[in-house]
Amino acid sequence: MLPIKKIYIDSRFQTSDSTSQTDFKIDLPSTLYLPDNTGLLITDISIPVSWYTIDSGRNNLFYFGVAVGIGNQQVFTGSIAPGNYTITTLASAMSDAMNSKSTSLAIGVFTVTPYIAQNKITITNSLYPFKLYTDEEFPGIANFTAPSNSMNRVLQNITVSNSMSLSFTSGFLDLHPIRNLYLVSPNLGTFDTLNVTGEMNVIKKIPVNANYNEIVYDQVVLSYDYVDVSKQTMKRLEFQLKDIYGSVIDLKGDHWSFSLLFAKIPEHHGH
Repeated sequence: MLPIKKIYIDSRFQTSDSTSQTDFKIDLPSTLYLPDNTGLLITDISIPVSWYTIDSGRNNLFYFGVAVGIGNQQVFTGSIAPGNYTITTLASAMSDAMNSKSTSLAIGVFTVTPYIAQNKITITNSLYPFKLYTDEEFPGIANFTAPSNSMNRVLQNITVSNSMSLSFTSGFLDLHPIRNLYLVSPNLGTFDTLNVTGEMNVIKKIPVNANYNEIVYDQVVLSYDYVDVSKQTMKRLEFQLKDIYGSVIDLKGDHWSFSLLFAKIPEHHGH
């Protein structure tokens, strides 16, 4: 006999020591003891699309080097303000970020041109060869040991090159970088799921089926898509909402909700 059938979770009722609306804890009003052969399903998901194309702490930085003379390479960090971007506005923001460095350091003028039909941007410099570093190149760059909040996935800047040039053309821009969300629970996950980054406590993959300022709804429940929570004791629950790379999603303080649905696992599934 199950002690409860359903628990409604809403991030507005997080504990005072929770980190954010997407990295939070919930204290149940009483302790629940789950019997053997108990499965957990996630349903009634409601998430506002309040994250940006470019977000601080996730993908707002790019790194470029300028060859201002033989053996004299200068390395810079460009920063893009968080927000939703089109090809045109992204090109303008990158131009501002790069030229803010060149104004005081005399490294040439950068021109960033959007090509809407190809969904790409081209960057040129009026004086010196330059390059945008890929994530793989970071270990070899002075002052950088690993990429931090890199825009390279947005720019599709993945081709490693040892040469510099007066021109750089992006790959096909990814202005919808979050296609799926992953609900993670350190104390409900049973380490029998695995995503491509190696995380093993994902309890639900949620397709993003809404645009900015809309709501992602997911009520799909498949009988085989359960998490085995047999013999678990439940009192304080922990949840995180992440992207595929393991970064916690920033909902800008907005709240979201979902339900925990408990059911008996058929005996033949466990044997």
